[in-house]
Amino acid sequence: MSAALARRARGLAAAALLLAVGAGCQHRFTTDPEVSPSTTEPKTPLSPADPNDTLGGRPSLAPPPSFEPTPPDVFRVGPITVWHLRRPLLPLVSATFLVPTGSSTDPGGKPGAAWLTADMMDEGAGSRGAVELSTELQDLGAELRTSAGADASFASMTVLKKRFDRAFAILADVVARPRFEAKEFERVHGLWGDALKKRSDDPAALASVAGQAAMFGRDAPYGHPTMGWPSSAGALGLDDLKRFHAAAWRPERLVLIVAGQIERAEVEAALTRELGAWKPAGAAAPMAVPAAPLKSRPRLVLVDRPKAVQSALYVVRDGVRAGEPGTAPLELINTVLGGSFTSRLNLNLREEKGWTYGARTGFTESRSTGTFIARAAVQAEFTGPALKETLDELAKMAASGPTESEVLKARAQDRSDLVQTYETVAGAAGRLAQLAALALPPGFDADATRARAAADRATLATLSKAVDPSTATIVVVGDVATVKEQLASLGLPEPVLWDAEARPAKPSN
Repeated sequence: MSAALARRARGLAAAALLLAVGAGCQHRFTTDPEVSPSTTEPKTPLSPADPNDTLGGRPSLAPPPSFEPTPPDVFRVGPITVWHLRRPLLPLVSATFLVPTGSSTDPGGKPGAAWLTADMMDEGAGSRGAVELSTELQDLGAELRTSAGADASFASMTVLKKRFDRAFAILADVVARPRFEAKEFERVHGLWGDALKKRSDDPAALASVAGQAAMFGRDAPYGHPTMGWPSSAGALGLDDLKRFHAAAWRPERLVLIVAGQIERAEVEAALTRELGAWKPAGAAAPMAVPAAPLKSRPRLVLVDRPKAVQSALYVVRDGVRAGEPGTAPLELINTVLGGSFTSRLNLNLREEKGWTYGARTGFTESRSTGTFIARAAVQAEFTGPALKETLDELAKMAASGPTESEVLKARAQDRSDLVQTYETVAGAAGRLAQLAALALPPGFDADATRARAAADRATLATLSKAVDPSTATIVVVGDVATVKEQLASLGLPEPVLWDAEARPAKPSN
C-alpha cells in the first residue's frame, strides 16, 4: 500500500470511529430519570419528501421542553442571609456577597462613593496588601470582582471546589476587612478620574447619563451616574470611602449567594470561620427610598459633539419597578421590539436602512421605578430619519402589540436566554445576586417564566402601551450643526442643550 493510500485508510477509519462515538454520545432532555433513552426515544418524524430533495425530507422537530430554574435554599448563619444553590456536576463554586446599598445612597455632593468604595475593597484586605492579594488569587486560579450599582454593592468570586476554603478566606477579608491604604487610593482615584474623562468621549455613555438625569434629576439618587461626575471627583477622599464601607457593608445586611459543588454544611462552616466574629462599627447607612421619575421632563435634549460622524440616539421613558405584578411578559414585548438581533428595530435601522451597526431596547431593573430605553448609534446625516423610524416602531408596538408569530419566537428566545443565564454556576450566582439586590424572592425567575409562557397576544397588546414614546425624553448626542435642522423637521420642540455632565450648555459655534 502506498503512503497516500495508507493515510487515506487511516483517515476513513478515524472518521468511522468519530461517527460511532458521536452516535453513542447523544443527549436528550427527559422529565423522568428512570426512562431509558435507548429504548423509549421516539423516532424523529420526517416532513413530506420533496422529489427534488435527495436527502429524503427534513426532520420535524418537537418543541423544546419547558425550563424553570431551581430556586435556591435560603437560610441564615448568624445575621447573614444565605441563598444556596447546589450544582454537583462540576467542581466549581461561585460566591457573591452583596449589600442593598449602592450609588442611590451616595453622600450628598459626593456621587461615586459606592462605586469607588467597591473598587478599593480588593486593593488589599486583612493581612494581605494589594500585590499579595492579587498574587494569591492568581495562584488559586480564582476570579474576584467588586462592583456597585444603583441599588446594591457586590463582591464575587469563582474558584475550583478544592480551593474554595482558601479563596473564600480572601473574599471574606475583602468584604469585612479592606485595608483602604493611602498609596492604593491615590492610584485607584487617578484611574477613576481617567475613566470619568473617558466617559465624556463616549457618545453612548453620554446619552445614557443624560437620559437618567432627565428622568430623575441630575443630583437625585437615581439620576446621577453610578461612577459619579468628573467635576466632583476631587471631593471624594479616602475617609469618605471608609465611612461608606462601615455604614453599608454590615453583617446584618449581608446576603451571600453561593452556587456550585458545595454542601450547606460547608457554607455554614466557612461563614462561621471567616465572618463569625465580625462586628459592625457605627451607624448603618440609610436604605435608598425608591423614587418616581420627574413629572416635568424635557422632550428633546441635545449634547453637542462638533464634527461627529455619528449620533447617539437615546429614547427613554418611565418603565416599571422590578417585580411589579403582571409585568413579567414585558420581556417578550422587548424581545420582539429591540431585544434581539432579529427584532423590529434592529432589522429596520440596520438590515433595511443600513444606518447603524445595531439598535436595541430594554427595560431596566430597579427598586425604584425603572425605565424603558431605545438606543442606537447612527450615521449623522441620517439622524432625523433614524429617530423617526425609532419613534414609529415604538408607537406601532404600543398601538397593536406583537403578532402571534412574533410571540412564539419571543417565547423560544426567552427560554434560550433563561437557560443560558443559569447554565453556569457563575451565571446562576450572578442572576440570584441581582434578584436579592432588587429585593425579589429567590423563586422569582421560575414564576416569571411561567407568567411569560401563559401570556396571550391580547395580554401582550395591553402591556405594550409601556413602550409608548409620546411621553418619552429623546436624547441626541451628536453634531448640533448637522442634526438640529433634521430634528426640527420631525415636529419636535426646541431642544435643551446640555454638556457632558447633564448641565445647561451653549452651542459651540
